[in-house]
Amino acid sequence: MVIDSNGCIGMLDSGVGGLAVAREVLRALPAERLIYVGDTAHFPYGTRTAGEVVSHVRDILDFFCDAGVKAAVLACNTASAVALPVLRDRYPFQVVGVIDAGARMAATSTRNGCIGVLATERTVQSGAYGEAVRRLRPELRVLGQSAPALVTMVEEGYGEKDPAALDAAIAEHVRPLIEAGADTVILGCTHFLALGGRIRQLFPGIGAVIDPAAETARQVADLLAERGLLQEPPRGANGLPRCRFLISGHDADHFRLVGSRILGREIGAVEPFPARALAGRVQGLLDGSILDEE
Repeated sequence: MVIDSNGCIGMLDSGVGGLAVAREVLRALPAERLIYVGDTAHFPYGTRTAGEVVSHVRDILDFFCDAGVKAAVLACNTASAVALPVLRDRYPFQVVGVIDAGARMAATSTRNGCIGVLATERTVQSGAYGEAVRRLRPELRVLGQSAPALVTMVEEGYGEKDPAALDAAIAEHVRPLIEAGADTVILGCTHFLALGGRIRQLFPGIGAVIDPAAETARQVADLLAERGLLQEPPRGANGLPRCRFLISGHDADHFRLVGSRILGREIGAVEPFPARALAGRVQGLLDGSILDEE
């Protein structure tokens, strides 16, 4: 497979949460094209076995391979923690996760040496953030707090339909980290990236709330620049990036509604992710239309 600067960036998550990373990537790289796959049929990844996560991520990366992407972003902490170490060398394009970005920011932000990670069960169990932080600063202490209920609440749009219930759930899950001494909290699930402001309001004394999305976007931009793969803005461009959104489930209306709020722009067509791709058999599925102008 020849990596072409005209190719697009592939991005995946188990649902809408990764659109917060997509928003930052599109902001940093407005000339690029993006294929986003929300694996909503298998949401949430955070409660699935490691084998299941690796299998689902591999199927989507195989799809990206046939689509001719020039880089892929695992916009999901669970996928980054569990699948990236297994799959990163399997593909001709670079595969980027979100954990290293969050770890770097937290390691430079903490003042008392204690970092909390608000994440899914699988990410907490993996210890990936602790390993990434201690590679930078071995003396730091990293605490994990799983919050699967928050993942579901964000996916279901509780920020709009029941903000009081969402705030109560946030407080329930963040308070143990603060009481244990953490002065910095990493939003260790992309579904939580929209909660940073609410956490700061609920815990005004917190030192830092780390959102890895912008740092991940910078990492992708640097990677493409280093490899000479940046897309030049076309003449007469209207400034809007060209995107495709695919989901594996049957919740297109919900994905469009909640996802538009997270992405910060209207999501139009939501396409079905090819069922055969989920089985890892993607040859011949793409006829080129995936990269057509919206």
